[in-house]
Amino acid sequence: KYPQKTALITEEGEYTYETLSCYIKTLISSFEDNIREGELVAINLKKSVWQIAAVYAVLYSKGTYVPIDINQPIMRKRKIIQSAGIKIMFSDEPEPDLEDLVKNIVVNDLPVSKPMEHIHIEQNYDRPAYIIFTSGTTGDPKGVIISHKAAMNTILDMRERYNLNEEDIFLGLSNLSFDLSVFDIFGCYLVGGTLVLPDTSKTKDSKYLSDLILLKRITILNGVPAQIQLIINYMDSVVGARKNPFIRLVIMSGDWIPVNLPEKLYSLFNNVKVVSCGGATEAAIWSIAYDIKKEEVFHKSI
Repeated sequence: KYPQKTALITEEGEYTYETLSCYIKTLISSFEDNIREGELVAINLKKSVWQIAAVYAVLYSKGTYVPIDINQPIMRKRKIIQSAGIKIMFSDEPEPDLEDLVKNIVVNDLPVSKPMEHIHIEQNYDRPAYIIFTSGTTGDPKGVIISHKAAMNTILDMRERYNLNEEDIFLGLSNLSFDLSVFDIFGCYLVGGTLVLPDTSKTKDSKYLSDLILLKRITILNGVPAQIQLIINYMDSVVGARKNPFIRLVIMSGDWIPVNLPEKLYSLFNNVKVVSCGGATEAAIWSIAYDIKKEEVFHKSI
């Protein structure tokens, strides 16, 4: 619907929807018909156009994507691959310590294809879309399986609830192995928006993130309270800084929200709505949402 609209912005450049489809097609072709319906494919990639393309390539091929944090120790990666029975993996570079377990497709070695023309869209909504591995109660990786239907139920509700649309620009703060990224990616592309991915190595750099939010005119900010607090503390410390007129929705979840944080957000952003969400990974991102009013006061918790 929007082939020439900017779909993705990364440190490497900007990509239209049509250009993004070229990367997706490249990765679909890399499977060489070796992927079966329901196949689990590991995504061991930094934040980049290849990471987003990998997610869509797996789903278009009727597979299930399994994100792996690139910074995790090799032994934990091996445990995830072995416990899930993963046979195919996308990586930025060779992984000699893992290649006895999986076929590793190094994305940077692949020539980019021409744009996609037509592709069959998944109709089996009960099939698993992704598996997120959490630490579990024992410390060993524990896979949580989420279906297309469950994830889209949450995303469609959020679209309607907060009027997500093609003018929105999302900041993809969360790691792909954290399910907040599911909203960032699919919430954005469901409505034809633009997704901005920060440099993987700078997701804790408050000045970098604050500048990125302003320069790219981010409208949707979704993250854990600690990330949002980090950004807000920096913005609040800048002498003479103007209120940001672009951010219209801040979603916080995954941890306790400092009781004074919503007030700070309302003081820094002119037109913002602040939302507290929650729910287990098994609940497909979130199962509860609470709109925090502008002058609402909290003493112990939100």
